Amino acid sequence: MKKTLIAMAVAGVVAAPMAAQAEVTVGGYAGVEYRTTDNVDKVANPDTDSLVWDDFTINVAASSTTDGGSTAYANVRIDMGFSGDGSVVEDNTHVGIKGSFGDVRLGEVADPMHVGQKAGDAGFDLGSPVDTAIGYTNSFGAASLTVALSPEDNDDNTAFAVGFDVAGASIGISSASVGTADTSYIGASMGFGDISLAAHLGSTDNGDTTGIKVGWSSGALSASLAIHSASADVGADPDDVTRLDIDYSLGGGAALNLRNHDGGDDDSYTRVLYSMSF
Repeated sequence: MKKTLIAMAVAGVVAAPMAAQAEVTVGGYAGVEYRTTDNVDKVANPDTDSLVWDDFTINVAASSTTDGGSTAYANVRIDMGFSGDGSVVEDNTHVGIKGSFGDVRLGEVADPMHVGQKAGDAGFDLGSPVDTAIGYTNSFGAASLTVALSPEDNDDNTAFAVGFDVAGASIGISSASVGTADTSYIGASMGFGDISLAAHLGSTDNGDTTGIKVGWSSGALSASLAIHSASADVGADPDDVTRLDIDYSLGGGAALNLRNHDGGDDDSYTRVLYSMSF
């Protein structure tokens, strides 16, 4: 309760100076899940059966129109730390300006790697952190450009992505250089009524990955199956991952998620998540 009051107070302090000059919105997310694990080595990693926080966040966003007609904006998200070590931390913090020239952002920026990672990151999120960077996004008809540049003393990251919409398909190509490590993705996705298909190929200095995702949705109910695999040891991740998600929207920001995640030796679990977005 004390952390909640502290975070709400911080949100109020952030929002108050902007209120007279900008439109300020406060929202958030809260989720609790019941999770069971199924580990191969049950001696070193015993199975667990527990009720845990997925996350609890409060988000403050502000925007205003400049004299030149552009939109200036700022954002900060406060993580209550219920799912971590208990520390209240900030996340997704940035300022920016957007207009006919595109969108320029400073701080935590969009990760260009997700443009090519069409089948999601259920198994191998090779995207690099861009917590402190200069970001730029823009659209040119059916094409889009996403760039993130982080100085050497921050994330030391140079990443870019281009996207294309062609004949109903969305195609993405991403590339990043973090220090001396290089990562690239190429992927495509397409929808057929209630069905969606997505696939990508990823390459790093440690090996290659593939991802396939099939989705279905009808009204408040949706489901997806993602299968990811790696040809070599990509960091500490398992070699193969299969993830099934079933989601149901209850309306009013409330939702249920059932997930079965098979990630190999000691990364397999089943969960039921109830969440509320506000």
